[in-house]
Formats: sequence, C-alpha cells, structure tokens
Amino acid sequence: MIILRPLERSDLLTLRPWRNNRKLRNQTHGFRFPVSEDMEQIWFEKNVLEAPPHKAIFAIQHEDNSLAGLAQLDGIDLVHRNARLGIFIGAETARGKGLGKKALIELIDFGFADLNLVKIYLYVNISNTNAIRLYEQTGFVTEGTLKSHYFVNNSWEDLLIMSIFQENWQPLQD
Repeated sequence: MIILRPLERSDLLTLRPWRNNRKLRNQTHGFRFPVSEDMEQIWFEKNVLEAPPHKAIFAIQHEDNSLAGLAQLDGIDLVHRNARLGIFIGAETARGKGLGKKALIELIDFGFADLNLVKIYLYVNISNTNAIRLYEQTGFVTEGTLKSHYFVNNSWEDLLIMSIFQENWQPLQD
C-alpha cells in the first residue's frame, strides 16, 4: 500500500484533536463526547489491536509518513462478505489534494482483493456533497436514504446509504 499504513500508537497525539473537533466529528459520525488521552488509548487497544478480523483501521499518510487521516472497514462480516467503510482526512493541509481518493481506492482494493468481500457500503451525511461526489466517482451508488437520521448542528439530517459491489469495482488509475 502506498497511502495507507498501519495506525501506530504514536499517531494518537495527532488523532485525538481531530476526534475532539466538532465539525469533523459531525461529518464522520464520530464519538459525540470529549475524548481524553486515556480514552484514546483504550480506543486504540479495542479498535486497532483487538479488532481484527472484524475491523481494519489504517492511517492515511502524508509523503513524510505522518498522519493525514483514517480509513477503515468496520463490521467486517466474513460469512456474508460485506463491510462498512469509513474515511476522513483530518489534517486540513492534506484536504483537496487527492489523498482521500487514493486512500479510498486502496481501501476498496484491500476489501475486495485481500478480504474477498462482495460488498462495501457506507453512510454519508446528505450535506457532505464533496464526499458523495468522491464516492460516486469511485463507483458507489446510492441504495437508500435514512430520513432525519443524524442530529447535527441543532437539526436533523438525512444519511445516504451507498455501496459498491466487487463485480462492479474497477480500480481507477490516478
């Protein structure tokens, strides 16, 4: 992998401020309460060290190998061969440079080629038009809408359910 790498304990110093950033948290359906250093350590233990084979979390890296964001497959179901995708670029300086697209492609490839998944799905806020556009560019289609499903910024927002099937996946050349 080029853009994705294993998440390291040392990345938590960068990750925790992102998890405590209300705007980023609201777009990514993150944990709604303040995250302490101890909480972050426990999260790392449970979600990175103990989670496989049901979850795979990767660091999205800058060229200098520092943390730019996270990408994950969660709820990996090896019987029904599907998983839920989540991705975000936390470093503001890394946004809008194609890093998320490259990471998304690598993560989808990992799910289909390495885990032999048949379907990868995701939930996205209907107001997150940049993310929706990226997902559509990589082959995701909308399966449905969860009406007034997510409470953010003092109002209810719809969530789109989007998916891609292995049989329809054609890795994009960048």
